[in-house]
Amino acid sequence: MQLTLDLINHIREGVLSGKTKIQVSRELKISYRLVKHFTKDIPRRNVYTKEDIQKIRNMVTQLGNKAEAARKLGIPYYTVLRYTLDIKVRNKTFGQKTWEMLKELMETGYVFTNARNPSTKIYILRKHFPKIQWVRIKGKGIAFLPEKKEEAMKALLEKLKKKVWSYQELARIRKLFDT
Repeated sequence: MQLTLDLINHIREGVLSGKTKIQVSRELKISYRLVKHFTKDIPRRNVYTKEDIQKIRNMVTQLGNKAEAARKLGIPYYTVLRYTLDIKVRNKTFGQKTWEMLKELMETGYVFTNARNPSTKIYILRKHFPKIQWVRIKGKGIAFLPEKKEEAMKALLEKLKKKVWSYQELARIRKLFDT
């Protein structure tokens, strides 16, 4: 591929305008190495104007979540933190995946979890909603509402994909679900 002076200037203008080098390489459909080579003298650190900072602050107040604002703007999370230290946002423990789990829990009455490491999502949900119960059986976990424990038990048994159950295993599972 032949690089022209116009293309090189276009690369440099893109990086100087505040776009990341990766964004410029994707827009122009050229390799990142070429962009990096022709912009060696341009510092990596982004300099944010007052308008950019105001845009960041508005996005954080609008969304109520700094991590989500960073994702939508395509900038590092710590940059958002630096410019929004004085802005209080909603409970930081409820991330996007936790909200999705809560939504599924409210719709179906149960939600499957990673049993070996349910992460903090279930613990956070149980902290704020003590009625939520959690059971782990044979490497599968499920969080459920007490009103939907029979449906949750059936869903877990289906997920285990075992064709023959002994009475002892079924009794233990029924005891765990308290049915």
